[in-house]
Amino acid sequence: MSRGADPPTNCVDVDVGGQRARRQGVRPPGCIPAPAMSLNNLSIRLAEAGRRQEGLAAIEDAVAVYRRLAAANPAAYEPDLARSLNNLSNRLAEAGRNAEAEQARQDADELRSRSD
Repeated sequence: MSRGADPPTNCVDVDVGGQRARRQGVRPPGCIPAPAMSLNNLSIRLAEAGRRQEGLAAIEDAVAVYRRLAAANPAAYEPDLARSLNNLSNRLAEAGRNAEAEQARQDADELRSRSD
């Protein structure tokens, strides 16, 4: 469970009410799977440090995790998947893989349009 006023950092640690909310497709506020979120953030930081290949590998891993989570609970995880796909698009474009970057961006846009 979270410490004091801090939001939970791992969905596994939420209370029974949070578990029920996730099954209904609603993730408790502030609850983001820590490993996938960390990989997403790591990707950004590595790219900023000029370590683009490592950043690309990290975001590919994050997207894979979010795809699995979104397959099980689309309402809760598709927004996170869309954000990670957008970051994947950025890393792919930096690597000169423009066709793949465009596909990742289109996938992100499609997910966002479903949530609107």
